[in-house]
Amino acid sequence: EYWEAPRTNVRENLVSAMYGIVRGQTARAGRLLGPLSVRYIVVPIVDGAQSTRSTPIPAPPGLVDALSRQLDLKRKFASPDLVVFENTAWIPVRSVLTQVGAENSQLAGARSMITAEIAGAASLGSVEHAQQKVVANVEPGTVHLAMPFTSQWNVAVNGENIPGRPAFGLTNAYDIPNAGQATISFSTSWLQSFLVALQLVAWLALAYVALSRRQRRERSRSADSVLSSEAPIMSMQAVEPQ
Repeated sequence: EYWEAPRTNVRENLVSAMYGIVRGQTARAGRLLGPLSVRYIVVPIVDGAQSTRSTPIPAPPGLVDALSRQLDLKRKFASPDLVVFENTAWIPVRSVLTQVGAENSQLAGARSMITAEIAGAASLGSVEHAQQKVVANVEPGTVHLAMPFTSQWNVAVNGENIPGRPAFGLTNAYDIPNAGQATISFSTSWLQSFLVALQLVAWLALAYVALSRRQRRERSRSADSVLSSEAPIMSMQAVEPQ
């Protein structure tokens, strides 16, 4: 139901973390997932479609055991249907990092992130839509957004724009010098707006063509019905007797 996610540094970091877990290359993969705000890892056993309770498909051999060996992953829930692990090193999508976390956000690369302590960030609140504007009071520190790094994110404190920098080589960080009211917003690029408008025009054109063809067919059927109703059902002809 969804397009495949494009290849980005964030996606590659996720893939590296999962390979590290499965292959036993690290016991701190939770710290690789933490800056991306990954809180839960779910291993489905029975999905009700291909894997049912009557004929379950077992999870890949060793996967649950490999997740259980991770120091930052705690088994939260287990049942015959699924197993849920919670990442204790996760940080909220919009948060203020601890002082240690802010210092470690200057690091980049898997090896550096594995040794970095980032837990304990304070959430700035959740939103319904990922790009929804957020307004919150902040103290001096580092605001972190667990989104792929881009200049389209804007953070302003008391009306003053705060320059962004890459955090952990992947996400967005904003160093706040003074306390105040922070506004976090996202600026859509003109190219994205143009493509959305183009898509809307294309759908409207398609709907117009489809409705026009349907109306023409209905008019054609109506005309045929009228012609057939005006034709005589039976014709009589007088014949002179011989």
